[in-house]
Amino acid sequence: MSISVASLNAEYGALYRPGTQSLKDLRKKMYRTEQATANTLTVLETDSTVYEGANSELGEVLQSYQDVFTPKGDLEITPNKFILYKQKIDVSLNPDVIEASWAGFLAAKDLDRKQWPVVKWLLENHILAKKNEDFEEKAIYKGVYTVPTSGTPNAANQSMNGFGKIIADGITGSLIVTVPSGAWSTDPKTFVEQIEAWYAALPAKFRKALKWLRMSEDLELRYQMGRREKYNMHYAQITDLAKIQDFPNCSVIGLPSMNGSQRIWTSTEGNAVLLYKRKTDGFIIKDSTTLRDGVDIKSDWWAGVGFHDYEETFANELP
Repeated sequence: MSISVASLNAEYGALYRPGTQSLKDLRKKMYRTEQATANTLTVLETDSTVYEGANSELGEVLQSYQDVFTPKGDLEITPNKFILYKQKIDVSLNPDVIEASWAGFLAAKDLDRKQWPVVKWLLENHILAKKNEDFEEKAIYKGVYTVPTSGTPNAANQSMNGFGKIIADGITGSLIVTVPSGAWSTDPKTFVEQIEAWYAALPAKFRKALKWLRMSEDLELRYQMGRREKYNMHYAQITDLAKIQDFPNCSVIGLPSMNGSQRIWTSTEGNAVLLYKRKTDGFIIKDSTTLRDGVDIKSDWWAGVGFHDYEETFANELP
């Protein structure tokens, strides 16, 4: 990465005058640091790069009584594998760029650039926050894994297969139960009625066992507006705009990861999983291997998402 101070120097001059400026005057961009999608999942840590699990199901066992022993009921155990993807952050910077600039207070007298305030400030205020934003907005749902070209960093949305890809593949392979929705109405009240009808069409066994109906933030807003319009009339007032009217066990939730998508999906509690190997916010900070006075910041870990049982996951047909 590079530190660009060109516009700063054009305005204030390419020099540092110790004065009143400090970190309080250096505002950072707002990042989406909340892990909204992960908060709706079961998070597991593993030492494996491939998590090998299994599902079990017992067939019918109930029968009428008779004196003769008549065994009944077959247990089936089927494999279920989660792929984890190795991800990393490599940041290389030249701290000297800021020394002769308005932001010179981020430099120091120490010859060891790793000790300069700019390194800690960049790590704590930008790198960690941007890591979380990239994972939420580009990887956990929208990710489609692509093998990187040697020596060239690939895009965040190529670092893993996210839920969007996994659900689409599950629909194509007839693994996930697809409940058609048709095109969503732009009218909020009609949209609420569509969501209610879609949810009511789910298998009865699961309708009261679901907690989250996931969708984009725009669809969530449309739902809340429509629910307010549909039910807050006369003397009847509802306060929880996220609930599904006849199934209060389930709430609509808008996820940043799904913005731009028309998909909605839900899964039994604990079925949708985020796995980590070596989950960490730690970094190694060392002298650069390419810059005379540069600093390299790096970290790596493994992450993957998936479902324990595809048959307990439900989605509409829209991408």
